[in-house]
Amino acid sequence: MTTPVKTLTLTVFIISLTLGIWGLGWLYEKATRQPVSQQPSVVKTDGKKTGVAWENGKPLSDLSFMATGTAATAASSSAMLDMEQGVLLTNPFILSGRLAGLKDAYWQLQDSKDGVLAHGTIRVEDGTGRFQSMGWYDTKPTVEKGALLIIEPTSTRSSSLASLNVILQIKTQTAEIYFWDKSASDGDCSSVFPVKRTIVATQGERVNFYEAALRALMVGPTEQETSSGLRTALPTSTGLLRVGQDEKGRYVGDFSSDLTRGIDDACRLSAIRAQISRTLTTVYLPGKSLPGRVFVDGKEAAF
Repeated sequence: MTTPVKTLTLTVFIISLTLGIWGLGWLYEKATRQPVSQQPSVVKTDGKKTGVAWENGKPLSDLSFMATGTAATAASSSAMLDMEQGVLLTNPFILSGRLAGLKDAYWQLQDSKDGVLAHGTIRVEDGTGRFQSMGWYDTKPTVEKGALLIIEPTSTRSSSLASLNVILQIKTQTAEIYFWDKSASDGDCSSVFPVKRTIVATQGERVNFYEAALRALMVGPTEQETSSGLRTALPTSTGLLRVGQDEKGRYVGDFSSDLTRGIDDACRLSAIRAQISRTLTTVYLPGKSLPGRVFVDGKEAAF
Protein backbone atom coordinates (compact mmCIF):
# COMPACT_ATOMS: atom_id res chain seq x y z
CA MET A 1 0.00 0.00 0.00
CA THR A 2 1.45 3.33 -1.06
CA THR A 3 1.92 6.21 1.33
CA PRO A 4 -0.96 8.34 -0.09
CA VAL A 5 -3.34 5.42 0.23
CA LYS A 6 -2.26 4.79 3.82
CA THR A 7 -2.78 8.46 4.66
CA LEU A 8 -6.26 8.51 3.12
CA THR A 9 -7.26 5.31 4.94
CA LEU A 10 -6.07 6.70 8.27
CA THR A 11 -7.98 9.96 7.72
CA VAL A 12 -11.23 8.14 6.94
CA PHE A 13 -10.79 5.99 10.06
CA ILE A 14 -10.27 9.03 12.31
CA ILE A 15 -13.31 10.84 10.86
CA SER A 16 -15.49 7.74 11.31
CA LEU A 17 -14.31 7.29 14.90
CA THR A 18 -15.03 10.96 15.69
CA LEU A 19 -18.53 10.79 14.22
CA GLY A 20 -19.23 7.60 16.13
CA ILE A 21 -18.22 9.13 19.46
CA TRP A 22 -20.29 12.28 18.79
CA GLY A 23 -23.29 10.15 17.81
CA LEU A 24 -23.13 8.12 21.02
CA GLY A 25 -22.98 11.33 23.05
CA TRP A 26 -26.00 12.76 21.24
CA LEU A 27 -28.05 9.60 21.86
CA TYR A 28 -27.15 9.64 25.56
CA GLU A 29 -28.13 13.28 25.91
CA LYS A 30 -31.46 12.68 24.18
CA ALA A 31 -32.22 9.70 26.40
CA THR A 32 -31.52 11.62 29.60
CA ARG A 33 -32.97 15.01 28.62
CA GLN A 34 -36.12 16.05 30.61
CA PRO A 35 -39.14 17.00 28.50
CA VAL A 36 -39.66 20.75 28.26
CA SER A 37 -42.73 21.82 30.22
CA GLN A 38 -45.05 23.88 28.02
CA GLN A 39 -47.53 26.38 29.36
CA PRO A 40 -51.05 26.20 27.94
CA SER A 41 -52.37 29.35 26.36
CA VAL A 42 -56.01 28.18 26.51
CA VAL A 43 -57.61 25.69 28.88
CA LYS A 44 -61.12 24.44 28.19
CA THR A 45 -63.17 21.94 30.15
CA ASP A 46 -66.66 20.49 29.87
CA GLY A 47 -66.58 18.86 33.30
CA LYS A 48 -65.57 15.44 31.95
CA LYS A 49 -62.74 15.88 29.47
CA THR A 50 -60.12 18.55 29.42
CA GLY A 51 -58.90 19.90 26.11
CA VAL A 52 -55.70 21.90 26.06
CA ALA A 53 -54.46 24.17 23.27
CA TRP A 54 -50.74 24.66 23.65
CA GLU A 55 -48.59 27.53 22.49
CA ASN A 56 -46.96 25.39 19.79
CA GLY A 57 -50.35 24.13 18.62
CA LYS A 58 -49.61 20.52 19.54
CA PRO A 59 -50.86 18.52 22.54
CA LEU A 60 -48.34 17.35 25.09
CA SER A 61 -48.31 13.66 26.05
CA ASP A 62 -45.40 13.49 28.47
CA LEU A 63 -45.40 13.88 32.25
CA SER A 64 -45.62 17.65 32.12
CA PHE A 65 -49.33 17.21 31.21
CA MET A 66 -49.90 16.40 34.87
CA ALA A 67 -49.14 20.01 35.67
CA THR A 68 -52.20 21.11 33.68
CA GLY A 69 -54.62 19.36 36.04
CA THR A 70 -54.51 22.14 38.62
CA ALA A 71 -54.61 24.83 35.94
CA ALA A 72 -57.61 23.22 34.26
CA THR A 73 -59.46 22.86 37.56
CA ALA A 74 -58.75 26.47 38.55
CA ALA A 75 -59.73 27.79 35.14
CA SER A 76 -62.96 25.75 35.03
CA SER A 77 -64.55 27.68 37.91
CA SER A 78 -64.59 31.40 38.57
CA ALA A 79 -66.74 34.11 40.12
CA MET A 80 -67.44 37.74 39.33
CA LEU A 81 -69.26 40.19 41.60
CA ASP A 82 -71.36 43.14 40.42
CA MET A 83 -69.87 45.41 43.08
CA GLU A 84 -66.96 47.84 43.14
CA GLN A 85 -64.02 47.73 45.51
CA GLY A 86 -64.65 49.70 48.69
CA VAL A 87 -68.46 49.54 48.53
CA LEU A 88 -70.41 50.08 51.77
CA LEU A 89 -72.28 46.92 52.74
CA THR A 90 -75.58 47.92 54.30
CA ASN A 91 -77.80 45.55 56.30
CA PRO A 92 -79.10 43.73 54.34
CA PHE A 93 -76.84 43.76 51.29
CA ILE A 94 -77.34 42.31 47.82
CA LEU A 95 -74.93 39.75 46.39
CA SER A 96 -75.08 39.52 42.62
CA GLY A 97 -72.77 38.43 39.86
CA ARG A 98 -71.88 35.39 37.78
CA LEU A 99 -70.45 31.95 38.51
CA ALA A 100 -68.63 30.00 35.81
CA GLY A 101 -68.27 26.24 36.07
CA LEU A 102 -70.30 26.07 39.30
CA LYS A 103 -73.96 25.76 40.27
CA ASP A 104 -73.43 27.17 43.75
CA ALA A 105 -70.75 28.60 46.01
CA TYR A 106 -70.23 29.86 49.55
CA TRP A 107 -69.95 33.52 50.45
CA GLN A 108 -68.32 34.86 53.58
CA LEU A 109 -68.10 38.36 54.99
CA GLN A 110 -65.16 39.00 57.31
CA ASP A 111 -63.55 41.99 58.95
CA SER A 112 -59.92 43.06 58.62
CA LYS A 113 -59.09 40.89 61.65
CA ASP A 114 -60.41 37.80 59.82
CA GLY A 115 -63.46 37.64 62.09
CA VAL A 116 -66.49 36.15 60.29
CA LEU A 117 -69.48 38.51 60.32
CA ALA A 118 -71.84 36.60 58.04
CA HIS A 119 -71.89 33.67 55.62
CA GLY A 120 -74.26 31.88 53.28
CA THR A 121 -74.73 30.14 49.94
CA ILE A 122 -75.36 31.51 46.46
CA ARG A 123 -76.90 29.53 43.59
CA VAL A 124 -77.02 30.27 39.89
CA GLU A 125 -80.43 31.21 38.50
CA ASP A 126 -80.08 30.10 34.88
CA GLY A 127 -77.70 28.84 32.23
CA THR A 128 -75.83 32.13 32.16
CA GLY A 129 -74.45 31.55 35.65
CA ARG A 130 -76.12 34.65 37.09
CA PHE A 131 -76.88 34.73 40.82
CA GLN A 132 -78.54 37.17 43.20
CA SER A 133 -78.99 36.73 46.92
CA MET A 134 -79.51 38.81 50.05
CA GLY A 135 -77.02 38.79 52.90
CA TRP A 136 -77.47 39.84 56.53
CA TYR A 137 -74.95 40.67 59.22
CA ASP A 138 -74.85 37.93 61.86
CA THR A 139 -72.35 39.79 64.02
CA LYS A 140 -71.80 43.50 64.63
CA PRO A 141 -68.55 44.79 63.07
CA THR A 142 -66.05 46.49 65.35
CA VAL A 143 -63.97 47.89 62.49
CA GLU A 144 -64.94 49.54 59.23
CA LYS A 145 -62.81 47.55 56.80
CA GLY A 146 -63.59 44.04 55.64
CA ALA A 147 -63.69 41.63 52.71
CA LEU A 148 -66.39 39.70 50.90
CA LEU A 149 -65.23 36.28 49.68
CA ILE A 150 -66.76 33.86 47.19
CA ILE A 151 -65.54 30.33 47.92
CA GLU A 152 -65.83 27.15 45.86
CA PRO A 153 -67.79 24.49 47.81
CA THR A 154 -65.02 21.90 47.49
CA SER A 155 -62.25 24.30 48.48
CA THR A 156 -60.93 25.30 51.86
CA ARG A 157 -62.20 28.54 53.33
CA SER A 158 -58.69 30.01 53.02
CA SER A 159 -58.86 30.06 49.21
CA SER A 160 -61.44 32.07 47.29
CA LEU A 161 -62.70 32.47 43.74
CA ALA A 162 -63.26 36.19 44.29
CA SER A 163 -62.38 38.69 46.99
CA LEU A 164 -63.79 42.20 47.32
CA ASN A 165 -62.62 44.85 49.77
CA VAL A 166 -65.66 46.45 51.42
CA ILE A 167 -66.61 49.05 54.00
CA LEU A 168 -68.64 47.57 56.84
CA GLN A 169 -71.79 49.07 58.32
CA ILE A 170 -70.91 49.86 61.92
CA LYS A 171 -74.02 51.91 62.76
CA THR A 172 -76.40 50.07 65.08
CA GLN A 173 -79.95 50.27 66.38
CA THR A 174 -81.92 48.59 69.16
CA ALA A 175 -84.50 45.87 68.68
CA GLU A 176 -86.74 44.19 71.23
CA ILE A 177 -87.10 40.41 71.07
CA TYR A 178 -89.02 38.00 73.31
CA PHE A 179 -88.04 34.84 75.18
CA TRP A 180 -89.94 32.35 77.30
CA ASP A 181 -89.61 31.59 80.99
CA LYS A 182 -91.79 28.58 81.70
CA SER A 183 -91.26 28.76 85.45
CA ALA A 184 -92.44 32.37 85.59
CA SER A 185 -95.39 32.09 83.21
CA ASP A 186 -97.88 30.86 85.87
CA GLY A 187 -99.27 28.26 83.49
CA ASP A 188 -99.65 30.73 80.62
CA CYS A 189 -97.25 29.45 77.95
CA SER A 190 -97.87 32.52 75.82
CA SER A 191 -96.35 34.74 78.51
CA VAL A 192 -93.02 35.92 77.14
CA PHE A 193 -90.50 38.52 78.28
CA PRO A 194 -88.68 41.23 76.26
CA VAL A 195 -84.92 41.71 76.04
CA LYS A 196 -82.98 44.31 74.11
CA ARG A 197 -80.67 43.53 71.22
CA THR A 198 -78.22 45.84 69.46
CA ILE A 199 -78.30 44.99 65.76
CA VAL A 200 -76.48 46.34 62.73
CA ALA A 201 -78.53 49.28 61.43
CA THR A 202 -80.88 48.23 58.64
CA GLN A 203 -81.56 50.14 55.45
CA GLY A 204 -84.67 50.69 53.36
CA GLU A 205 -88.11 49.45 54.34
CA ARG A 206 -89.16 48.83 57.94
CA VAL A 207 -89.62 45.16 57.07
CA ASN A 208 -85.81 44.87 57.05
CA PHE A 209 -85.70 45.92 60.70
CA TYR A 210 -88.19 43.23 61.69
CA GLU A 211 -86.32 40.57 59.75
CA ALA A 212 -83.11 41.55 61.56
CA ALA A 213 -85.01 41.31 64.87
CA LEU A 214 -86.27 37.81 64.02
CA ARG A 215 -82.77 36.73 63.06
CA ALA A 216 -81.58 37.92 66.46
CA LEU A 217 -84.44 36.00 68.09
CA MET A 218 -83.42 32.79 66.31
CA VAL A 219 -79.91 33.02 67.75
CA GLY A 220 -81.41 32.46 71.20
CA PRO A 221 -80.72 33.90 74.64
CA THR A 222 -77.26 34.78 75.92
CA GLU A 223 -75.59 32.79 78.70
CA GLN A 224 -76.57 35.48 81.19
CA GLU A 225 -80.20 35.42 80.03
CA THR A 226 -80.24 31.62 80.20
CA SER A 227 -78.91 31.68 83.75
CA SER A 228 -81.76 34.01 84.69
CA GLY A 229 -84.31 31.46 83.41
CA LEU A 230 -85.05 32.69 79.88
CA ARG A 231 -85.43 30.08 77.13
CA THR A 232 -86.40 29.95 73.49
CA ALA A 233 -89.07 27.53 72.28
CA LEU A 234 -87.89 27.83 68.65
CA PRO A 235 -85.95 24.80 67.34
CA THR A 236 -82.35 25.64 66.41
CA SER A 237 -82.84 24.06 62.96
CA THR A 238 -85.54 26.58 61.99
CA GLY A 239 -84.94 28.65 58.87
CA LEU A 240 -86.42 32.08 58.20
CA LEU A 241 -87.83 32.15 54.68
CA ARG A 242 -89.14 35.71 54.43
CA VAL A 243 -90.68 38.63 56.30
CA GLY A 244 -93.51 40.71 54.88
CA GLN A 245 -96.51 42.83 55.75
CA ASP A 246 -100.20 42.02 55.29
CA GLU A 247 -102.99 44.30 54.10
CA LYS A 248 -103.68 45.50 57.66
CA GLY A 249 -100.10 46.50 58.27
CA ARG A 250 -99.17 43.53 60.45
CA TYR A 251 -95.74 42.04 59.94
CA VAL A 252 -95.53 38.40 58.89
CA GLY A 253 -92.71 35.94 59.54
CA ASP A 254 -92.60 32.90 57.26
CA PHE A 255 -90.49 30.02 58.60
CA SER A 256 -89.36 26.60 57.41
CA SER A 257 -91.30 23.51 58.49
CA ASP A 258 -88.62 22.83 61.13
CA LEU A 259 -90.42 25.40 63.28
CA THR A 260 -93.07 22.86 64.28
CA ARG A 261 -91.84 19.50 62.97
CA GLY A 262 -92.21 16.78 65.60
CA ILE A 263 -93.52 19.17 68.28
CA ASP A 264 -96.80 18.01 69.84
CA ASP A 265 -96.44 19.97 73.08
CA ALA A 266 -99.25 22.56 73.02
CA CYS A 267 -97.48 24.68 75.62
CA ARG A 268 -94.30 24.91 73.55
CA LEU A 269 -96.24 25.69 70.38
CA SER A 270 -98.01 28.50 72.21
CA ALA A 271 -94.65 29.87 73.34
CA ILE A 272 -93.28 29.71 69.77
CA ARG A 273 -96.18 31.74 68.46
CA ALA A 274 -95.90 34.27 71.29
CA GLN A 275 -92.15 34.79 70.86
CA ILE A 276 -92.50 35.48 67.14
CA SER A 277 -95.72 37.51 67.17
CA ARG A 278 -94.53 39.73 70.04
CA THR A 279 -91.16 40.32 68.36
CA LEU A 280 -93.07 41.43 65.24
CA THR A 281 -95.50 43.66 67.18
CA THR A 282 -96.01 47.21 65.91
CA VAL A 283 -97.74 50.15 67.59
CA TYR A 284 -99.82 52.12 65.10
CA LEU A 285 -102.10 54.05 67.48
CA PRO A 286 -101.55 55.24 71.07
CA GLY A 287 -102.41 52.35 73.35
CA LYS A 288 -103.07 49.88 70.53
CA SER A 289 -100.65 47.42 68.94
CA LEU A 290 -100.67 44.90 66.14
CA PRO A 291 -99.07 41.53 66.93
CA GLY A 292 -97.26 39.82 64.09
CA ARG A 293 -98.43 36.72 62.22
CA VAL A 294 -96.65 33.36 62.03
CA PHE A 295 -96.45 31.40 58.76
CA VAL A 296 -94.86 28.03 58.03
CA ASP A 297 -93.85 27.28 54.44
CA GLY A 298 -96.11 30.02 53.10
CA LYS A 299 -99.22 29.12 55.12
CA GLU A 300 -100.41 30.67 58.39
CA ALA A 301 -99.61 28.44 61.33
CA ALA A 302 -102.60 26.63 62.81
CA PHE A 303 -101.41 26.48 66.40
